[in-house]
Amino acid sequence: MQKDVLKSPIYPLFFQYLFASLGGALISMAYSLIDAIMIGQYEGADGSASLATMMPLWSIIFSLSYLFGIGGAVRMANARGENNYQKGDEYFTTSFILLSATFILIWALFFPFKNQFLSLFGANEHIINFLDKYSFWIILSIPFFMFGQLFSAFIRNDGRPILASAGVISGGIINIVGDYLLIFHFHLGVEGAGIATFLGQLVNFLLMSSHFFSKKRKFHFTKPTFFLSKTKEIIISGFPTFIVDLAAGIMTLLFNQQIMHYYDEDVLAIYGVICNVVMSIQALLYAVGQAIQPLVSTNLGAKQMDRVLKIRNMGYGFSLLLGLILFIITMCIPKEITSLFIKTDEHLLAISPFYMRLYFIQFLFMGFTIFSSFYFQSLLQAKKSILISLLRSIIFSSILVFVLPMIQKDAMFLTMPLSELLSIFVIIGMIIFDKTSKTYQKNQEQNS
Repeated sequence: MQKDVLKSPIYPLFFQYLFASLGGALISMAYSLIDAIMIGQYEGADGSASLATMMPLWSIIFSLSYLFGIGGAVRMANARGENNYQKGDEYFTTSFILLSATFILIWALFFPFKNQFLSLFGANEHIINFLDKYSFWIILSIPFFMFGQLFSAFIRNDGRPILASAGVISGGIINIVGDYLLIFHFHLGVEGAGIATFLGQLVNFLLMSSHFFSKKRKFHFTKPTFFLSKTKEIIISGFPTFIVDLAAGIMTLLFNQQIMHYYDEDVLAIYGVICNVVMSIQALLYAVGQAIQPLVSTNLGAKQMDRVLKIRNMGYGFSLLLGLILFIITMCIPKEITSLFIKTDEHLLAISPFYMRLYFIQFLFMGFTIFSSFYFQSLLQAKKSILISLLRSIIFSSILVFVLPMIQKDAMFLTMPLSELLSIFVIIGMIIFDKTSKTYQKNQEQNS
């Protein structure tokens, strides 16, 4: 791995990791959307509205998986760049222990109190009863999902990005086929979708686990030294991504409550569609950051700053292009998107384009802000990455979601676009004063 990442030409290396990461993200996006589409087509508006109340749980699972997965993988890659493989193995083992304790705690809380949590997430009694069996299967799948994400992050950093994507692709295929058979053929409805999700996550976990039996594996379980110190380092490195996904859950909760205050269940159903689209597109934009993370972190450890900056520039360019393409697509077909998720409902089809177009403006800016967070995280500049995540995901958005509807009710749907735009101004300042860039330029001037 080290020789390729540190010495291979940047462009083919970047696209090798990018295409592998995007492939997995596309399948992940496909089965997340198809899952929601099939539930919506079978159950109608109830299905879409109910899935909106499940988003906070998914955000908790995603955020904790990334906290220990990406946080530990960044540290491992940096240690390997310094040619310290033992230290890298200790980061992996520490991450594994932390995630194991976390999923046990989640199970202990969510299994006995799942109805109370669903109520907290904005579900009324009707939706809680509707989600009873579906939520059981989702909670049951939590360890397979979390460890699948953890292993995927470390496997990418172990030089096997294709295997990391293969697990997601295989699990996605199982999920999609399972959705069709269980929802429509066996008429299990939303419970069938939960079972299909469980089976897909199990297959992904098993394929990720196969890396431990491969001769290509270069990281191992070992007894970690300075466990508390490494825990702190992992949490600091993973915290920016943790904040993004946790904040998505918090914002979904706030939006659910605000929508029920200002609107009704019809608009909540539309917001359920919006959540699924944004979550899937966000996964695509994450893929660019996840692709450059092993490359940036390892080259940083080896002090090859020229390569780091080239990777950064390519990442920004591709993120902006991808965001623009996604913006154009979603602006052109909002009614078609709604009709995919919800059985024919002329009222919802008529009102959904207005709300969706307002909310989807954020795609113009989201690629830039998400990549920036991943980039500074990969540089081990956690404070900058955390600040970006806090600004775009919590600080700006949590203020705007309350202030904007007081100015004009529908302006609430501009909360996320304005949060992303305001964050860009802060990020531009960070890039201008980025010490990595300035140090490299100074060294170049001295050498010349």
